[in-house]
Amino acid sequence: MDDTPCCKGQLSRGIRNHLIGSTAWVFIDEADHLDYPTVEELRILQEETGVSYSVGG
Repeated sequence: MDDTPCCKGQLSRGIRNHLIGSTAWVFIDEADHLDYPTVEELRILQEETGVSYSVGG
């Protein structure tokens, strides 16, 4: 786990880079615990990558 990102920015970039051009479907469980900035981050991630996602709570 030495290459695990240590901060939010690195983690977000890593996820984004992994999903670009992917046909992945991301499922977010416990979505009722997400705050507004996190939901916005997910929305932006979808716009930038085109990946599909579902939320459940």
